[in-house]
Amino acid sequence: MQLSKEYMEFVYAIISFHYREDRFMLESLGLFPLRKSESKQLCEELNINNKADLDRILESLYTEGERQEFNLLWNQLRLIPYSNREAVLANRSDQNEDYLRLKMMHEKMYHIPQGGILAIDMVNYLLLAVAGFKVKYLTEDQLRSYLIKGVSFLQRSYRSWQEFINGYALGRQFIAVNVEPKYVKKNKRYLVPFLLAKQSPMNRIDWNTPFEELESFKM
Repeated sequence: MQLSKEYMEFVYAIISFHYREDRFMLESLGLFPLRKSESKQLCEELNINNKADLDRILESLYTEGERQEFNLLWNQLRLIPYSNREAVLANRSDQNEDYLRLKMMHEKMYHIPQGGILAIDMVNYLLLAVAGFKVKYLTEDQLRSYLIKGVSFLQRSYRSWQEFINGYALGRQFIAVNVEPKYVKKNKRYLVPFLLAKQSPMNRIDWNTPFEELESFKM
């Protein structure tokens, strides 16, 4: 059974965050789907040569990914009483990556969504699943299973498109060890239309659409 057009639009809107600038807009509107040549290149960069390699990396993204380190540092920060945090952080070297990340978390603690930076891992997860299908490492049924698993995880973790975008932007900062929100500043002209344009997936597809129930019903 094929996934609905709406479901795939949702998936490609998520995947679009992997790209930047004009390509982001084209992807988010479904106007520039992932090509086989790009899928092959992506797999080669990650040393994926067969289905077993692909399954292993997808499982790692689903269970750990970049958020594993983020969650570890976030839990460390929460153990420090709020009134003492600035003093504790001040005693750390500003050349230390953990210091910069902890400082960023402290400054943005009220803006960290419940799902943290899961968005980073699930963008890569869905992108890689589609790429794996394009190079014939996955069958259509296997792709469908991965997509449903990834989308369901995102919907359980974030309450809205806005939370997802916040989680993704925060994740970009965390990976780049940037205290300043450069991802948002650099891509503002592309993110704003995504948030406001009528044709944007965010304004056409409710984040909480029960895709899995709808697909089960169609079966």
